[in-house]
This record gives sequence, structure tokens and C-alpha cells, in this order.
Amino acid sequence: MSRTGRGTDVTVCRRRCASDTHAELLLRGDHWSIEHRVTIQNRRSSNLKVLWSTIEFEVVARVLVLGGSGLVGRFLIPRLVEAGYVVVAPSRNPPRRLDCPGVQWVTLDLGQAEAINELPESDVVVSMMPIWITAKLCAAMNSARPLRVIAFSSTSAVTKSDSVDENERQFSNLLLSGEADLLALAPRVTSTLFRPTMIYGGPGDRNVSRVAAQLRSFRLFPLVARGVGLRQPVHADDLAAAIVQALAASASEGRTYDLSGSEVLSFRSMVERIGTAIGARPIFVSIPLSVARTALTAVSMVPRLREIPRESVARMGKDMVFDHGLAKQDFGFTPRGFEPTGDQ
Repeated sequence: MSRTGRGTDVTVCRRRCASDTHAELLLRGDHWSIEHRVTIQNRRSSNLKVLWSTIEFEVVARVLVLGGSGLVGRFLIPRLVEAGYVVVAPSRNPPRRLDCPGVQWVTLDLGQAEAINELPESDVVVSMMPIWITAKLCAAMNSARPLRVIAFSSTSAVTKSDSVDENERQFSNLLLSGEADLLALAPRVTSTLFRPTMIYGGPGDRNVSRVAAQLRSFRLFPLVARGVGLRQPVHADDLAAAIVQALAASASEGRTYDLSGSEVLSFRSMVERIGTAIGARPIFVSIPLSVARTALTAVSMVPRLREIPRESVARMGKDMVFDHGLAKQDFGFTPRGFEPTGDQ
């Protein structure tokens, strides 16, 4: 086998085969997809009888994408296909909007214990699932070949580690233990861990869309500590681009990266920009932290407000800024500024 000049995603294979079918049987593994036959050369005897055929194929790596129907997956799958990968994505309810050539959706509930036995074998796994679940799945995969993994954790591993809320501290511990468990699978599993900041990029994100929904319903927006805490929201498409870049960069193997947006702005400025994008200018009201906590507890019975963490109000005055310089150095991560849109 010999590599082409397109990075790690494409391999040119040359095999001496008795027939075309034999060549396909030799090359077609669960982790390869025959993409294009380049040449067929027949070696003939003096009486023109074919002795053997040398067949050259261009094959591409198959990527198993976990959590592909989520926010980052919507951007990632088209990028992987464009880069020449063959994508296999398990989902309980495969989304039709992402059904395109180069993508194989598998109806599978990864929450079921037996699902691990039904996962297609692959040399590459990209997971946007919770990191502790990713670690368990990778540990259970019975692959004799080395496994390359890119997995998502979160900067919440750091920002919530000292929270006064026990549930948030437990969440931070889950992230940290999941990271450690996945890295401990080396050398069989070579992992790259991503810790994104606040992710946005369309309907369904848990951050910008939540603020937008609140502003559409009620322009008054309570602020604790004047909302001076700094933020670096990162777009889901920039994370998708980072995955493709990291797959082609050996320098990323075995490393953990903070992935943040290029723009640093205060929480208040972030809310103002969201309001401008959706045409709902916020009216800020400063309130003490104790009042904000009590108010969140009172409105927790409202379904769309139930998932707002009580301690999120305390973080309005806390800086949550992370340096993505290492990702830029190792694989060219270049995120955009904060650009919310009206469809949030």
C-alpha cells in the first residue's frame, strides 16, 4: 500500500490478484470502502492467457460517527464526505436531512447494552456523545486493529469543578474521569480530546438558542454582577472543521485541546448581540445573586426553563475564557467570531 498526497484519508492499494473479484475480496474490509478503480494491468503468457492481474484501487477510511444527528454532527458529516471519508452513523432515529451519498445511517440505540455488538467495525471513531460513554464504548470495541478516536468533552470539566451545586461538581467529575478512562486505553486506542466552550450554531443548541427563546418571550433580562463575565462562544461548524483537520494531523494524537471562539465578549454583550440577531432588543435588569437563585427555583416548574442550572446565574460575572492556541499550532484551528443568526 502507498499513500497519496491527500493526508491520512486516502490510500492507494496495489495487489496482484487472480481476478477483479479476488481484488475486491482482498481490499474490502469492514473499515475500507472501495471508491475508485484506477488501473487494471494484465500479465499475459506467450499464448495470451492471463496469468494474473495487478489492480490498483483508491480506498478511503471509514469513519464511525457517534452523536452524528446532533448540532456538531449536522456540520461534520457533510465535511467528512467532502474530505473523501465514508461515514457510518448509528442513530435511534436517523435524520433524513443528513441522508446523502457517502453516508450510511444505521438504526441503533446506543443506550442498549447489546448495541456495542452491532456497531460497524472501523479504524476511526468520532464521538460527540458524553465522554464517559465514549470511553466505555471504545473499551468494549473488539477490534484487533489500532483505533483512532476524536472525542468531545467540555470546558465544564474546569468551570464547574468548584461549583456550589453538587450536581455540577459531579458532572465535572464525570467529564474528567471519562477523559482519563479514554486516554488510559492507549496504545490500542489513540485519542484526541476536544473541550469546546459554549457551542452555538443553529436551533437546538443549549446556549444561544435558550437566550433567544427567553428574549422572544420576555424582553426583560435579569443580570447578576452586571453580566461582566467574559465568554468565547464557538460555532458548531468550526468544531466540525477542527475534527477533519485533527484527523489529518498526527500532532493531535494523544492530546487534549480547549476549543474556543476567536472573539472574547462579556455575557451582557453576548446577550445584546443575540437580541440584535433575532430582532428582540433586551431590557436588562440588575438583580442580586440570591434573588436570581430564588427566582430560578420558582420558575423551574416551567418546562422550557426547567433545565436552566441554578448556578448559571452566578457565572454571569465569572470569566470563562480558554486559549485555543495549541489547536491552532497543531492542526490550524481558526474559529470565527461570535455570529448569531435569526434562526437561533
